[in-house]
Amino acid sequence: MKVGDTHEYTRTISESDNYLFGGVIGDSNPWHFNEEFCKKTPFQTRIAYGMLPASYFATVFTQMFKQPVLYMEQNVKFLKPVKFNDTITARCTILKVDGDKVTLETVALNQHEEEVLSGTARLKVLANL
Repeated sequence: MKVGDTHEYTRTISESDNYLFGGVIGDSNPWHFNEEFCKKTPFQTRIAYGMLPASYFATVFTQMFKQPVLYMEQNVKFLKPVKFNDTITARCTILKVDGDKVTLETVALNQHEEEVLSGTARLKVLANL
């Protein structure tokens, strides 16, 4: 692992992904479930939970490091709404390596290459257990 290494994970967010995520976290916010409510908002339709595509970063870390990592810190800026059927690419790039601790840039892009999320993450990479 070295500075500049990048890895991506891509997935299309389905309506059922959103419903399952909402059920797991127990959030029934109308932004995610009530189409009539959302028609009156600037987005004019339901949007996916922002933390749903943000959770894809964990998938990238597992694929990128191929050994256990401890998620120590994540900051996320929500830049654009993610709608059902958007295809999201979570991209992580190593910014700093300090022993077993790694700092990464975390970005999520939609199918139009627009940034929908941005931030950084810190991980601890564990020795093979």
